[in-house]
Amino acid sequence: MATKGEYKQWLIFALLLLCSTKLFSQDVGIGSEYIHIARKRIDSLQKLLESTRLDTEKVNLLNLISKQYRIVDEFQSYIVATEALEKAEKLQFWKGVAESYINLGFINAEQGLQDLAIEMYEKGAEIAEKNNLAKQQIYCLNGIAVIYWERQKYHEAISIFFKNLALQKKLGLEQDIAVSYNNIGLIYNEFKEPDSALKYLLKAKAIRDKYNLEERSIATLNNLGIAYLQKGKLDTALFYSEQSLKLARKYAQKRRIKEATITLAEIYEAQKDYPNAFKYLMQHKQIRDTIEKIDKSSIIAEEKRKRDLEKREAEISMHRKNDLLQNIIYVLIIVFFVVVAVAAIHRAKRIQRFSETLQQKNDEINFQKTTIELQNSELLALNENLENIVKERTQKLSEANQELETYMYRFAHDLRGPLTTIMGLCLLGKMDTTTENTQNLFDKIHFTLIKMDSLLKKLSQLYQINHHQVMHQRVAIKQFVGEVLEKVRQKWDIEPEQIHFSFQGISDIMTDAFLLEISLENILENALIFSTKKPIIIDFFAEKQKKNYLIRITDQGQGIPQNLQSKVFDMFFRGNENSQGNGLGLYMVKKALEKLKGYIELSSEESQYTRIDLYLPI
Repeated sequence: MATKGEYKQWLIFALLLLCSTKLFSQDVGIGSEYIHIARKRIDSLQKLLESTRLDTEKVNLLNLISKQYRIVDEFQSYIVATEALEKAEKLQFWKGVAESYINLGFINAEQGLQDLAIEMYEKGAEIAEKNNLAKQQIYCLNGIAVIYWERQKYHEAISIFFKNLALQKKLGLEQDIAVSYNNIGLIYNEFKEPDSALKYLLKAKAIRDKYNLEERSIATLNNLGIAYLQKGKLDTALFYSEQSLKLARKYAQKRRIKEATITLAEIYEAQKDYPNAFKYLMQHKQIRDTIEKIDKSSIIAEEKRKRDLEKREAEISMHRKNDLLQNIIYVLIIVFFVVVAVAAIHRAKRIQRFSETLQQKNDEINFQKTTIELQNSELLALNENLENIVKERTQKLSEANQELETYMYRFAHDLRGPLTTIMGLCLLGKMDTTTENTQNLFDKIHFTLIKMDSLLKKLSQLYQINHHQVMHQRVAIKQFVGEVLEKVRQKWDIEPEQIHFSFQGISDIMTDAFLLEISLENILENALIFSTKKPIIIDFFAEKQKKNYLIRITDQGQGIPQNLQSKVFDMFFRGNENSQGNGLGLYMVKKALEKLKGYIELSSEESQYTRIDLYLPI
C-alpha cells in the first residue's frame, strides 16, 4: 500500500505535469527597463556630441555611445565604433583608437565572429602597448583570453588572465583585479577544481560588493553557483545562480542569461527536480537560439556542446518518463484494489474479468496519450526553432541591404564634391584658351562630367526615395512642371527656342512634391536627350479621376522599339551602346511611383512618339 506521503507526492507531480507547457513557454525575461535606460543615455550622449568642439572628446563620446548601443542595437554599435576608429586614427589619438578596437572586438565576439574579434583585440593591444596605455592593453588581452576559454583552450586563457592580474596589481586597479579573479575562477571550474575556483571567485565578489558593481557581479555569481555545484552544495549553488539570472535579466545581458539558465538546469537535475530542470533547459535553448552565430573555426567545439546539451535533455526527459510511469503504476494499483473490493461483494469473477479489460484499455489510452503529448512537444519545439531561424536570416538580409544602401549613398555623395570641382576647372580651362580644338576638348570633358554627375545624383536620389517619408501637399502643377523643365534644359544646355511645350488640364494636385519632381525630371530629361526632331515637342496633360490623378507626358522623339518596352523600367537598362542616358531614369520613376502607391504606364511607337502616364492616388 502507498503511504500518505507518496499520495501527496503523486498529486504534486500531477499538478506540475499539467503546468509544464506554460512553464516551458515562458519568456526568458530580458530587462526592458535597462534597455530604456540605455536609450536615454544614448540620447544624452548624442546631445553632448553635437555640442562639443574638441575632436578627441568627440571620439570618446562616440565610443561611449557604441557601448550603450551594444544593449539596444549591435549593428548600430558597430557603425558608431567604426566611425570613432576612423576619427581617432586621423587625429592619431591612440587612446581613442585602442578603445574603438575594444568595442569592435566585443561586438564581433557577441556575434560569434571570434576570429575577427581576436584580430580587433590584438590590434588594440598592440596600439596600447606602443603608447603605454596599460588599462586598454589589459582589456584587449582579457577579451582574447575569454575567446580562448570559449574555444576550450583553458591553459592559454589562464596564462593571459594571470598576466593581466600581475599588471593590474602593479597599477593598483582594484576593480579590474576583480575581473581577473573572476576569470581565473572560471578556468578552475573548467578544470573541476572547485576549491581553487572559490578562492578567486569569493575575492572577486568581495571587491564588487565593496564598489556596488551589480552588473559586473552577474558572471561571478553564476561561476560561484558552478563551483558549489561541483562541491555538491546544491542549495548554495542555487542561491548564487538565481541571483545571477535575476541580475542578467535586469541588465539585458543575453549571454549571461544563457549561462545562468544552463547552470540552474544542472543544479535542479542534481536535486532530482526534473520539471524545474526541464524548464530552465528550455529557457537556455530559447536564449541560445536567439544569440548563437557559430564561428567557422569553432564548429567542432560548438557541435560537441550541442550534443552534450541534447544528451542532458534526453536524460532529464527519461527521468521524467520514469517518474510518470511510476506514478501511473501507483494509480493503477489503487484502482485495482478498489475493483477487487467491489468484486468481492458483487460476483467476484465476473466483475474481476470486466475490471481487467477496463484496466487494459486504460493502459492503452494512457500510453497513446503520452505518445501524442511527446510528439506535440517535439513539433512545437521544431516549429519554434524554424521561426527563429527565419527571423534571424530575415534580420541579416535587412541589415545587409541597409548597409549596401548606405554605402551607395555615401559613395555617390562623396564623389559629387570632387566632380563639381573638376567641372568648374573645366569651364575655367575653356575660358582661358583660344584654340578651337582645345575648347572642343573641354566641351567634351564637360559633357562627360555632366553625365557622370547625373549618374551620381540619381544614385543618391535612389537612396533618398527608399528612405523618404511621404508627405502630401498642394502642388501648382503648371508652374511646378515648368520649373522642372527649365532645370533639365539648363543642365543639358538646350536653347529655349528649341523646345515647344504645351500644358492642358487641372491647375493643382495633392501629392508628395519631392517624389513628383524626381519622376518629372527623369521623364522630361529622356524627352530632351532622346529627341531626334527640332524643335522638341512635349505635351503635358493633367486631370483628376475617380481614384487617381492622371499625369500624361507625350513627346515626338525617336520612340521605343516594341521588343524593348518591357525592359525600360529595369535598373541600368539602356536601349543601345550609343545612348546618352545612364539606365536609371525610368527605374527611378517606377520606384517613386511605388513609394506613392501609384503606378506607371508606357505607350510608344518607334520614330513617332512616346507617351508616359503617371497614376497618383488621391
